[in-house]
Amino acid sequence: MLSLEISSFYMATSHQSSCKELHASSALSQFIGARLLLEAAVAIACIFNAFLIVRRLHWQCPLTPWEAGMVVDGWRALHGVPTYAADHATNMYGPLTNISSGLLFRLTGVNNYTLRLFELACYCGAAIIVAFAVVPRGWRVISFAILAMTNIRTGSYWVMSNPDGAALLFIAAFVILAYKNRTILASCALIVAVLFKQPSVAVAVIPIAAALPRPRLRDFVPIMAVGATLVVLPFASPLVFYYMFTVPRGTGYQWYRFAKAPVDLLVALPILLVAFTGWKPSWSKPEQWLVSAMVISFIACTTMSARGGSGLNSYMMFVFAALAFCCYRLPFLSGTLRVFSLSVLLTAFAYISMPIGASGEHQGDSSYSSVIAYVRSLPGKIVCPEDPTIPLYAKGYAGTSVNMEMDETRQYAHLPPRVRNEVNTADWVLTSDSLFAGKWLPETDLIEMGFYRVDANTLRGSSYKLWRRQDALHLHY
Repeated sequence: MLSLEISSFYMATSHQSSCKELHASSALSQFIGARLLLEAAVAIACIFNAFLIVRRLHWQCPLTPWEAGMVVDGWRALHGVPTYAADHATNMYGPLTNISSGLLFRLTGVNNYTLRLFELACYCGAAIIVAFAVVPRGWRVISFAILAMTNIRTGSYWVMSNPDGAALLFIAAFVILAYKNRTILASCALIVAVLFKQPSVAVAVIPIAAALPRPRLRDFVPIMAVGATLVVLPFASPLVFYYMFTVPRGTGYQWYRFAKAPVDLLVALPILLVAFTGWKPSWSKPEQWLVSAMVISFIACTTMSARGGSGLNSYMMFVFAALAFCCYRLPFLSGTLRVFSLSVLLTAFAYISMPIGASGEHQGDSSYSSVIAYVRSLPGKIVCPEDPTIPLYAKGYAGTSVNMEMDETRQYAHLPPRVRNEVNTADWVLTSDSLFAGKWLPETDLIEMGFYRVDANTLRGSSYKLWRRQDALHLHY
């Protein structure tokens, strides 16, 4: 009898052990299957993202008239010609935008690709830094790919020449350094970010918010350092301060966007909703910092997006912070990885026409290089305020950008004074039908100034038009 009981006990124990092993094996199989599904979803999102990046990167002509102006300002910086001057309007970003452009062109020569590639490298650098900071080994490649979807959700912006990427890289460095109590280095990184793009100043509040309700004195050091920089700036360089702060203030708010822009954005981020599912805040230090980064950047980005002329890139900081939180939650989502995989695809392909359309935007057309060659053969002075890269490459002339001049003067109906002065000294004017943001050279102004349209064979079928001054008939071409 005793032996029978012992035998029964061992059989029962063996059965329980076998059930546990089967259950563990089943759970492991389910996790592996869910992980493979996630990797497949991320791979699909990456392929779509890469398509957008390559498509936007490859255009020969400038993507926007502002990019054309930035290339010209980089040329000026490279050749020691002031980019901040009374006779020249520059971009509304920080001075490091033009300084870095000049340094990059010293290495590569002046072209339309270098600034795009530089910004792309900065974005990728920021994503690598954050991926290594927020998730353990084994999740970092997936996290990098998820963070890279910021490009999709902000209108294929990662290869634009605008300094958002450089600012984001130094913002990421600032947050990591401040988190590790490297206060001085963090403050330096933040100052650099602000001198690339001024709204970066908002992230100075993150260390304070993350330390509530008892912030330390050193949590205030970054915001004091940036504050001191901005106090000194108008005395050190009034023109830099003017273009960084005075000119942008001239753009009013579109008040409906305070409600519409956040809704449009959040609807396109189902991945964030899934990341919040089942989240039981422990308010550990990483969670405090991630949540603070999302809240602060959401407020700042919503304010920026409501300004007239703002685009989806205004939400760059928030989207990046939100996706960083999603990556942080990845190791805790083993039970919902399949749903998370679906949310990755929904996030990547939400409003699908928007990123595809944005990746195809460019200023000019495929005849860009032949137009440059044709302009090089023309005698006399030619200007092209809508795309000053053409006379730059053709004749080494760094002219005005009508878009930057209109941004500075707020004069849209007619030619701004400096553009008018430039056109008055020209023998030829090149215009383009590729309009952007409603800013261009009014043809009626050109006619009133004594120009008439020239029907040039090289320009037929293109978006470019050539205008000749009436009193320049002595010129031969």
